[in-house]
Amino acid sequence: TPDLPYLQQVYETLAPSGAAELFIVQHEGREVGASLELLTPKFALGWLAGTANDAPTGLSNWMQWQIILRFAEQGVERYDLGGVDLQAPADSKGGRILTAKLKYGGELVRCAGGIADLMPWRAKAFDLLQRLRGHH
Repeated sequence: TPDLPYLQQVYETLAPSGAAELFIVQHEGREVGASLELLTPKFALGWLAGTANDAPTGLSNWMQWQIILRFAEQGVERYDLGGVDLQAPADSKGGRILTAKLKYGGELVRCAGGIADLMPWRAKAFDLLQRLRGHH
């Protein structure tokens, strides 16, 4: 899970272009969850997200649902929750992530690798973020 200062740095780099939104969830006066979303006027991608180990049960699902509702209000037509591991055992973290994402009722789309798919801008966004992090 990326740390909050990193998410804030990436957000501050992308925010002037309108290409990102950062959501931060506070509970009992401290930050317990955050999600960095990449977006265009009609498409959003759940890029980096996480919750604290001691976050309230169900926080990540609540946070995800609130993000979906917000983007729907803004007219975003398609939201990509990000990748899943189809081979993960049901009781593993990967299996729980797959189960949680399927609950939203979306379409499961196969892609080659984590980046190569029908949306070439995703690969460009990934390359940009890698350059920002100093990975050439």
